[in-house]
Amino acid sequence: MPRLQSTLPIIATLALTALPQPGRAEPIDLGEIVVSADLTPTPANKVGATVDIVTREDLQKAAQGSVADALALVPGITIRPTGGVGAQTGLSIRGVSQNYIKVLVDGIDVTDPSGPQVAYDFGRLGTAGIGRIEVLKGSQSALYGGSAVGGVVSISSARSDKPGLHQYFEMRYGSRSTEALNYGLTLNGENSSLALNLSHVSTDGIVDYVGAGSGNLRNAFRSNRISLAGSHSFDNGVKIGFSAFHQNSTGHYDAGGVPGSIPAKSSGLRVYSDFETGAVRNTVAVTTYRIDRSYDSVWGSYRYVGTRKSLSYKGTAPISSAATLSFGLEGSRIGFSNSSGSPSSSSRWKRGAFTELAYSPTAQLDLSAALRYDNTSGVGGAPSARVAMAWRPQQDLTVRASAGTGFRNPSLYELSYAAPGVSLQREKSDSVDLGVEKRLSEDTAVSATAFWFSVRDAIYSTTVYPPTYRQGGNATRYGVELAGRTKLGKVSLRGAYTYTLSHADSSLSATQWGVAKYLPARHKISLEASAPVTAKLTAGLSILAAANRPGLSDYIVANADFTYDLGNDAKAYLRVENLTNASYQLVKDYATPGRSVYIGLRKEF
Repeated sequence: MPRLQSTLPIIATLALTALPQPGRAEPIDLGEIVVSADLTPTPANKVGATVDIVTREDLQKAAQGSVADALALVPGITIRPTGGVGAQTGLSIRGVSQNYIKVLVDGIDVTDPSGPQVAYDFGRLGTAGIGRIEVLKGSQSALYGGSAVGGVVSISSARSDKPGLHQYFEMRYGSRSTEALNYGLTLNGENSSLALNLSHVSTDGIVDYVGAGSGNLRNAFRSNRISLAGSHSFDNGVKIGFSAFHQNSTGHYDAGGVPGSIPAKSSGLRVYSDFETGAVRNTVAVTTYRIDRSYDSVWGSYRYVGTRKSLSYKGTAPISSAATLSFGLEGSRIGFSNSSGSPSSSSRWKRGAFTELAYSPTAQLDLSAALRYDNTSGVGGAPSARVAMAWRPQQDLTVRASAGTGFRNPSLYELSYAAPGVSLQREKSDSVDLGVEKRLSEDTAVSATAFWFSVRDAIYSTTVYPPTYRQGGNATRYGVELAGRTKLGKVSLRGAYTYTLSHADSSLSATQWGVAKYLPARHKISLEASAPVTAKLTAGLSILAAANRPGLSDYIVANADFTYDLGNDAKAYLRVENLTNASYQLVKDYATPGRSVYIGLRKEF
């Protein structure tokens, strides 16, 4: 494949004079409400931080029916799958690895406390039953505590605000005997609501590991997932609600040339109450999360269990017509156990206090400042802060700026395997964003965001197993994200280009598992087009390309989809992924799927 690094910036510049934030993100929709960017829901045009939105329509077009593939088109996001559907998949934001990203599902922190680093595996999460994703970029520890260093991914299950009973059904079949089923139900009354989602996926998978010692084994995958949420509002204004999910899955992998399997069960529950005391709006929530996974092969069986239990309080009150104060407390206990290595189990407490002031001195200017203090057993206390601004000198122009500090505590696993004589402390981070968005017409908008991120006192290991964790050195990421959208006749176009530079101290750049290992492509571009072919048939095309990837070749991959309206809220669709059957890797020595074809049916009733 020819080198792309010299042509991608030219393609991006030409495309983005007319194009936008990839379908996944429309931050300039003035009617959009953003939940994750502040301690209170905020209109999108009043948010100073950088937030991208992945909609339900975007998720329905995702390659492999995967949340990770839906996120791949968001500016600045890189996915790292070790194979096809179900394979372990990491995600980085602006080159910052999954170890520094907080992931929430319906308000439940789903990062895995039992892993070497506290991170979330996106490989097992499909788009079925998911309604919306917000990607909040930059150091957000002031709002979300430790691990929210590179950003926050907030995932919400599919819901409906329509009154009465509504149901949704989808079935899909395709390459490698892939089968997927999804059923959703929402019931909304005057004071109560209930939402249920059931999903199943199975696939024979691909030969994922193609490095030395490969056994040409497929990563077959099976998963069943249920999510449930509900709420009820009483006459006195008190609201109680809950969200819960459970997933049972089994993936297969190449264990040194022999078959291996990874059975995993994960579940989460959040119960909350909203109520008012005078002018203060209060929310109290209790959250639990548990993941139980094993690695089974002829070499043995190794089980890992991670748990998290949290209690939180948040209050919000107006202090003037132009200012609102939010404040709260949070405490959690995390633990892990494993059947291999020492110690076999460990746990710790984390406690935090936070506050945020939102102030609008004029109708065109919105300011916010957040401060948080966290204390973690065995590590100690640390403050973090964030300031943000959204300025609208014109109705169709928004200027954003934000700066934040963050931290990542060493994981329980890292503490257990610290190098002799090394006392691991928290990593520290700083980030700055500056962006501008211009709406040229109802259908056309462009945006540009410059970003800078730095981590200090990075934790790394120079060995694989057993690891020996050390600390020291700095790593920096900086660059720019360009995005746009427009409509040419009946053709809707969207696209984005991300340019990222990375630097690390020599002590980090030579490590196997340090921060510097997860280097992003210098150039990444995504383009999307869709248009009606007939009154009932719509066609779409998406292209994702990356160049100048450390240790990996450039690639271009294209997907096409066709949707036919059958009437009565039913649609049939055909999706062809990797149209050109491109051979490329997103993680060294791990293959990606070749050309794949899927057919499906969606029905609402």
